[in-house]
This record gives sequence, structure tokens and C-alpha cells, in this order.
Amino acid sequence: MTPKASTPIAPDKKSSSPSTRPAKGPITLAIDIGGSGLKAMLLDAQGTPISERQRLPTPAVPSPKGILEGLEELRGMLPDFDR
Repeated sequence: MTPKASTPIAPDKKSSSPSTRPAKGPITLAIDIGGSGLKAMLLDAQGTPISERQRLPTPAVPSPKGILEGLEELRGMLPDFDR
């Protein structure tokens, strides 16, 4: 019996793992400010992740200054972006 040739499967457009293809269009910094964590990652023009998600704990006292300092630290963990 001859095994069937495998058929390539199209990648899921909403996958949470970063793309290996070069990004086209503007690179967007996406952030999530949550009760337990601040998260950030880069997305291409289609909304596909192109970086690993970075995470820091939300400050114990989430003042505007503390949140902005955390977001600045996250920004430093990621490559350059357009917006």
C-alpha cells in the first residue's frame, strides 16, 4: 500500500505565533492593559503577529505614571514599529 502524499495546510490567519515572512505595510504595536498584566506584540498590516508577546505584571498601584513606565519597558523589549 502506498501512503498518500500530504497536502500542505494553509496557515491560520489569526494564529498567535509570529509570522516568519517579512512584514508588509505598517508595523503596529498592539497593547493589552489588564488587571494582572501588561502585554504587547507587533502586528503586520493584516493583523498577523510578527513578534512574540511580551508581558510584565500590572503595577500593584496602577497609576497612570506606573502604567506608562510599564508600557515604555515593554516597548524596549520589541523591535522598531511604525505606529
